[in-house]
Amino acid sequence: MSQRHKEARFNAKLRPDMTPQQIAEMFDDFADDYDELKEVGFSYVDALDPAQKMLDVAKTRNVYRRLICAFMDKNRVEEIETDFYDCITATAAFNEGLVPCNAFPQMIRIVKPGGRIVFTVPQRNIDNAVEYRGRLLPLIDKMAAEGVWDVTAVPLADGELSHALGPGFFTV
Repeated sequence: MSQRHKEARFNAKLRPDMTPQQIAEMFDDFADDYDELKEVGFSYVDALDPAQKMLDVAKTRNVYRRLICAFMDKNRVEEIETDFYDCITATAAFNEGLVPCNAFPQMIRIVKPGGRIVFTVPQRNIDNAVEYRGRLLPLIDKMAAEGVWDVTAVPLADGELSHALGPGFFTV
């Protein structure tokens, strides 16, 4: 792993100057060390990641039905049909250089009506990531006001999302 990539893995402040390709390479660099993935009772689980090596390692876990190498951003991921998933989760994805605010329309596109989008965003990312500072929470609220989704979770002081229904739920 290049020293810059190694440092950027643990220091998101280094990511704004990285290209999307460098971000993907960073994840490729630590794919072998990524935590084991496990099924928790879902029938079909697909993986989307911009780093091919992350997907190669995920394939060995025999958890995922499809492995899609792409960024989740404003661009349509052609491999994913509209209204396809009951639920999508974004684990550690709302971080500097990863999922941008303009990805929400695509996330909504691929979730069935009444489906869920689940994610958490640490307060440090809301406050410090260039992409999210002053934008993410107002955008979430704006989309709720427009009827795009129902926010069924609220941000807490530490940035975690929580509600009686569970952490970080958005119903589309």
